[in-house]
Amino acid sequence: MNIQASHCATAYKEWAGVRAALVEGRQTILIRKGGVAETGGAGEFHLEHPEFWIYPTFLHEGEQGLKIDASEDRHKSPAGTVWMNALARVATATWIAREETLEALEPYHVLTSDTLKKRFYYRRPGLWILTARVWRAAPGFTIPIRPRDAGCKTWITLDQPLPTADLTPALDDPAWSRTTLDLERLLSENE
Repeated sequence: MNIQASHCATAYKEWAGVRAALVEGRQTILIRKGGVAETGGAGEFHLEHPEFWIYPTFLHEGEQGLKIDASEDRHKSPAGTVWMNALARVATATWIAREETLEALEPYHVLTSDTLKKRFYYRRPGLWILTARVWRAAPGFTIPIRPRDAGCKTWITLDQPLPTADLTPALDDPAWSRTTLDLERLLSENE
């Protein structure tokens, strides 16, 4: 699984602590229900783009919770900007409708179980699980925060596409292959 384009102008909003875990290889899935401002309506997520930059946000992160301390991530960009260093490519998107599956997903994410359950039961039971391979950009890109990007939405179109050359995978090929096989088995057993 390789990066498809030389530049990418799409970003996916995610908690900064989750973004940090993704680039470190500690998280290998994205968990989505859908924000208030989704194009399909509140709580309705659609995988509009298979490849995207992770746009870190702190909205709701502190009040809901991560299993890790992500406070150091707040200081990486100057005021009025956001620092992006992670590009993701979705391999699979699976809707899970059984709460029992949440416990099996524990090794693949850094959300607390309370946070995961809140997301699972928001509006109607279920969640989208996106298996996503992530690449790191060093040093990354600092872009201005725009008012139109505020709020509970998933997708953002950047003013300028960011280059995708010279990125380093968060997980090497053997680790990524093992992870995707494990997740494929887990998700198929829990449908």
